[in-house]
Amino acid sequence: MEEKIEELLQKISYYKNRTKKELENTKDRIFISIFQEYNRLMHEKHKLDFDDMGLLCLELFQRDESVLKKYQEKYKYIMIDEFQDINEIQFRVIYLLMKKYRNLFVVGDDDQAIYSFRGASPKFMLEFAQFYPDTKKVLLETNFRCSAPIVEKSLQVINENTLRIKKEIKAFHSLGQGVAIRSFESPFQEYEYIAETIEQLKAQQLPYKDICCIFRTNSHILPLAEFLARKKIPFSMKEKSSSIFRHFIAKDIYHYLKFFYGGKKREDFLIIMNKPLRYLSRNACSREIILWQDLLEYYQHRGYMKEVVEELISLEKWFFQLDFFGAVYYLRKAGGYETYLKEQAKAQNLEWRELEDILEFIHHSLKNISSLEQWEERIEEYEERLKRSKEEKNGVSLMTMHACKGLEYPVVFLPDCNEGKVPHNKAATKEEIEEERRMFYVAMTRAKERLEILYLKNEKKEYLQKSRFLNSIT
Repeated sequence: MEEKIEELLQKISYYKNRTKKELENTKDRIFISIFQEYNRLMHEKHKLDFDDMGLLCLELFQRDESVLKKYQEKYKYIMIDEFQDINEIQFRVIYLLMKKYRNLFVVGDDDQAIYSFRGASPKFMLEFAQFYPDTKKVLLETNFRCSAPIVEKSLQVINENTLRIKKEIKAFHSLGQGVAIRSFESPFQEYEYIAETIEQLKAQQLPYKDICCIFRTNSHILPLAEFLARKKIPFSMKEKSSSIFRHFIAKDIYHYLKFFYGGKKREDFLIIMNKPLRYLSRNACSREIILWQDLLEYYQHRGYMKEVVEELISLEKWFFQLDFFGAVYYLRKAGGYETYLKEQAKAQNLEWRELEDILEFIHHSLKNISSLEQWEERIEEYEERLKRSKEEKNGVSLMTMHACKGLEYPVVFLPDCNEGKVPHNKAATKEEIEEERRMFYVAMTRAKERLEILYLKNEKKEYLQKSRFLNSIT
């Protein structure tokens, strides 16, 4: 839910920094209604958001020439850092401000333009000389952070982009362990490798805080966070994130286990009785404890529903013959839960592969779990570590590609470099793919000495394709 709200706010911010015509042309009428209501409420409460400050400033300069002249005299010299992150509104404000004296100095790297969701665009760097024909350009072509192998590989990746200023970057440092590209058959093998390597580095006197794992999105971080928590490896997460065990899939699995192993209570049964859809009625569950005989009697004149109840009775038998891990496997495959999730993904326009990843992770977390209480304790410990991660000063850093910009670490891991994640499956246009490649380039160049690029490769799962961004370096 929090992620959906964040996406919505990002979309509002994006359109505030674009033209009104672009908003009018969008086919998402529901979003337009939300956008208009958001602005109405802001106006009603006499409030401004960050984007409003830019918009209203531009409107003021365009409307009142005396105000514009006042600030032109006040700011005769303008310098802008991180210029690749500028959006159209900000660019137009600056253009008006410096129009009189034309003393403008900007610094930026178009290869690190990764904030299009805020309305930012690298075009203002690429087309800068068209707006200011007397521009003098100085290229800073020495990388003082990364070792030579990392600079070489990252350039091979970013050179695939066509919408960029061509640069020949050279590394100042020739030493360093360089770049390793590794494949794994499952996420758990990948996580095990990361955890083992982190412990080896720690044994070699490298502090945890000098290691970073960078993912494309926040949700992809959470499984590794739980794995590290299990291994007692401290980690730091600055971005807002909720526990993976709060996901509806985790809740479904939990209530299935709680129902069968915790006394068959009605409150648990109501949550899972139609997952998958069984057409069971709440009216059939009249007692606080579910008795199969009650359900059989309720549906005694509906033969097909009696078969549904009998399938549940059979499911219960399997649950008690298997351990937790085996019982959930049976539920997924024979009990119809996996089919139910695929139907939910289609009906709610969700990405099935992401749901499958979460299901696999929740299922895997039940290995060697012998009681519901033991699983609850593990979840509680993980969630406590998740809360503490924001204040953790000496842990392994876990972050997204957007959050890592401007930071640097001796050792960086880039897990899950598969199509659909890197680049993200929502990236469709050439411009979107090029921004995804810039994000990957930013993530690669956070590493000073050692860069580990990891991806999944499993012949049983044909859809697991390594990221196209690796083609130029493998």
